[in-house]
Amino acid sequence: YDEAKAFLDDTAADKREKLVEKLLNSEGWVSHTYNWYADILRATSRLGTDGTRSGVPYLRWLRESIANNKPWNQMTYELLTATGGGWEPGKGAVGYFERDRGMPLDNMANTTRIFLGTHIECAQCHDHPYDKWKQTDFYEMSAFTHGMTTGSNDERKKFVNEKYNGRDNQEQDKTKREIYRWLMDNIYDFGVYGAGDGMIKLPMDFKGKGGKPDELVKAKSLFPGARNGSNRPMDDGREKFAKWVTAPENPRFTLIMANRLWKRALGRGLIEPVESLSPVDRPEQPELFDYLTEMIGRLGFDE
Repeated sequence: YDEAKAFLDDTAADKREKLVEKLLNSEGWVSHTYNWYADILRATSRLGTDGTRSGVPYLRWLRESIANNKPWNQMTYELLTATGGGWEPGKGAVGYFERDRGMPLDNMANTTRIFLGTHIECAQCHDHPYDKWKQTDFYEMSAFTHGMTTGSNDERKKFVNEKYNGRDNQEQDKTKREIYRWLMDNIYDFGVYGAGDGMIKLPMDFKGKGGKPDELVKAKSLFPGARNGSNRPMDDGREKFAKWVTAPENPRFTLIMANRLWKRALGRGLIEPVESLSPVDRPEQPELFDYLTEMIGRLGFDE
């Protein structure tokens, strides 16, 4: 009541602008936006296929990024290139890959949907039956992050592993063994390492066109802009991929965010489903869509 009355009694011409600034700098805005981003990124408190890894560093990184008004393109770049131990200062973004530990192909399918608004998961097993994507397209995209590993191989991990799961050095006390297991699952075995090879082998049961089982293929983006131009593995596959995804020359990245923001504000995207931007889809109001995408880029993804 007090806030509403103060606003109504305010005679300043810019009182609406001041109210907007106050709301955007409030803890309520951070919390609300954090929930929105956590849903988009599938961020949870427990990570990995078995749910044993703590997602606290990932969630903390996400919340701090929002509180610090970090632009979406910068957040995306950090998510796709983060490396190191998740509990190290500023390294919580590695949780994006830890979320799909042991499932790098599924992670790439989600990456393409989240950041490019394109569903290619069907092409993981065969040429897409309803879209233009081939099975080779899926694996060429996956090559950018191939060779990356999750977890950690440092001495602390080896020590706690021996204590709870080793043979000669195994801790005999059951309670202490459980403590070491908790340390392993929640602290020391949490991280991302490897820059991305830029090359990957097609699966033995490959059924698509343009390749054959066990053939080595090079990284290539779905839309023009990034590829491995050499016959040798890359030493910066993830970085090259992240730069391409977030580049101003890649319109898909801006399109999907514009569509999401419109749905967040008004309850329905200009294109539905909101994360399925087919190359042939056009919104009912193309001029509005073009204006929104231009504005988001002009403002530096500071929505």
